[in-house]
Amino acid sequence: MAAEKKKPAPVMNEKQAQRKAKQDEQRQRQAEQNAAKQEAKAFAKARLAERQTDKDDAYVLRKNTVFHVLRVLLWLALAFVFLKGVMVSIRPDPVVEVNEAITAFKADFSGYQEQDNEVLAFAQSFAVNYMTYAAGAEQDYTNRLGRYAAPAVTNAGYKFAAGSGAAVTYAQAYRKEAYSPTQTDVWVLLTVEYRSRTQSADGTITEQTISETATLKVPVAMQDNLYIVEDFPVFVNDSNKQSEYTATTFRGGGECDRTTGEAVALALSNFFTAYYESEQSVINYYLSPGANQADFVGLNGRVSFDKIANIRVYYADESKTNHFVAVLTVQVTDKNGVKMSQNFHVQLIFRDSQYYVQSMDTRNFNLNLEDKS
Repeated sequence: MAAEKKKPAPVMNEKQAQRKAKQDEQRQRQAEQNAAKQEAKAFAKARLAERQTDKDDAYVLRKNTVFHVLRVLLWLALAFVFLKGVMVSIRPDPVVEVNEAITAFKADFSGYQEQDNEVLAFAQSFAVNYMTYAAGAEQDYTNRLGRYAAPAVTNAGYKFAAGSGAAVTYAQAYRKEAYSPTQTDVWVLLTVEYRSRTQSADGTITEQTISETATLKVPVAMQDNLYIVEDFPVFVNDSNKQSEYTATTFRGGGECDRTTGEAVALALSNFFTAYYESEQSVINYYLSPGANQADFVGLNGRVSFDKIANIRVYYADESKTNHFVAVLTVQVTDKNGVKMSQNFHVQLIFRDSQYYVQSMDTRNFNLNLEDKS
């Protein structure tokens, strides 16, 4: 077969050449734009990777900073716990300190009490010897004073009138007052029986005995728990009685009516008869369940009950109409037949058709009542 003849390339006219040149230019521009886009994408990707690396580095840095702060805080906490433990182990237990303080206070207080008792007893014993003497027994008197007093008191050259003498029948040291840190004055109340002898013009001798009370103020010096009367005691007029006193009567929730008052008086007459004269089981019958039976130990006939001389019955307060307070005077007879008055205030409760005693105490004025229901 005969070889085919190669066709000749078509010849482009001028318009076709221009179109082709324009297309080639567009393709070239498109290729350049695509290359620019690829380059921009690559740059953006690289930048993103770089920024991610920076972020990771910043995170690691912040993370390391937080851990560092936490480590510092942890070590500070451990150091605080350690120091606290050391301080607690070194410092004494507060409970032990309190107990030691209480023990020391008790010891000191007991010591003060013992010293008070000792100096009062010392002054009282001296006063008894000082006010006990007899004519003709001056040396014995001096010897007795020598056991208590300084030489200025002991060696005063005592001389008692013929037939005279004195004896103490009662003595009580009841108060002391500091004069200085090592000196104190003690007040001693005495009952003294005095004996005297007089002779009339015709030679008749008369002996007389009288009893008088006296208060001596005794000056005592103290050193190393030892005592001495350093000067003469003096007679004083002393009274511990309050100069002003106001008696307040009880009002409570108001005074009861006559019928209630008479019923309470009858119940208390039976109670006081048992209290003064009967056995304990009879007394307990009149007591309420809330009463302390130890406060109502009977007198077993030591004195006998006569009557209730006067009585006023009040409601304990306005809210409790079955609680009462009786303010009364009881008359009793002592062993020698002497009539004596006794003042009481009695708290009662009305329950199961009977009045029961809850509490009983002395005084008719300035009452301080506690609810014992």
